Amino acid sequence: MGEQNTSHGWQGHNIAYFAELLPHIAQISLTISPLDAVPIHFTRISSSKLYVKATSESAASIITLPGSTTKDVPISLQQLCQLNSDIKTGSVRLKAERDEREEHIVPLSARQLSDCKAVQCRECGADLLKDNVKFLDLPSENWYELLDYWHCHKPDHDHGHGAQNSISKHALKPRKSLALVGLAHIMTIKDDFVSDSIKVSGTQFKEVVCSTCCSEVGVLDKLDQSITKLYKWNIVVESRTPINDSITSIQYPPEVFLAEILLEVIEFHSTHRFTIAAHHDKERILIYLWVFSSDITYTSNLHPDPIRAMKVFYTTQAEASNPEIAAENIELPLSVVNNILKVLDTRNKELPGSLKAFGKWNVSLLHRL
Repeated sequence: MGEQNTSHGWQGHNIAYFAELLPHIAQISLTISPLDAVPIHFTRISSSKLYVKATSESAASIITLPGSTTKDVPISLQQLCQLNSDIKTGSVRLKAERDEREEHIVPLSARQLSDCKAVQCRECGADLLKDNVKFLDLPSENWYELLDYWHCHKPDHDHGHGAQNSISKHALKPRKSLALVGLAHIMTIKDDFVSDSIKVSGTQFKEVVCSTCCSEVGVLDKLDQSITKLYKWNIVVESRTPINDSITSIQYPPEVFLAEILLEVIEFHSTHRFTIAAHHDKERILIYLWVFSSDITYTSNLHPDPIRAMKVFYTTQAEASNPEIAAENIELPLSVVNNILKVLDTRNKELPGSLKAFGKWNVSLLHRL
């Protein structure tokens, strides 16, 4: 018989643990707090399991590590204590087996949408797009800036070549039965929506809402209001599984799409500092974000199954963010920024005490694919 996962046993000891796999250096960092509540029988590590007993006769509680160690490593409570001057917290670093990272999957890409049976409102399940719509991925959000490298001069400048040779920054547009798919939105035209499935709400920002439940599903394009940007986090996609021809519902929370945006900006601009700004709001909410590690896997007493994530530092205090360091600005709807802030605060509270802060920054995690 296989090992029985009894990680729930930790809750009776009133402690928190956090294990983080750093794949690039093949290392697992394990932190447990507070130590005065840790069971006295700290037995061993076996591959990806850490066994702990309250007494020699009691059943084992199990910490599931986010990766496998290179060999069985005995570890004692004393070893943990010696590695941190704060006796309430213990941490240890373990050498991990080299991790073959899963292929990076862009959520709701054109490839994933190609098996789409229906695109629906996340709130009420009403069909939004017609079933004959095809999907095509947009190039990188930064594609226009790459023209600096592809051309001897920017194509917007005529230089006597004629307007027909000019490439407009906004030339990529959806057309009938063909939607364009970005990192966080789907661009489509009104004709591709199910009749009377959406309506425009508001006069200034032109939000697009579901006609059935009036929840926001997108926004009209600022420069071309014949185009609707359908927010991926506000939709559910019903997809047909080829193996048994069953229907699967696919949806992702806003943090997954924010992570995609952050990953692309990091790759293109080599910056890790961001301001996440809420538009449509008079007071303008800002989250100052520093992506410390863009790809980790972690487990904890609340999340025993390994989760792929970004480790981030964040604050809402401008003075704590060091405004002298350049940051990329990302604008999102107010509801999304509030959701992201709530997620960051919740995950921060779940961390052991010694891991909650880095200087004036709060520490948290954003889940990613």
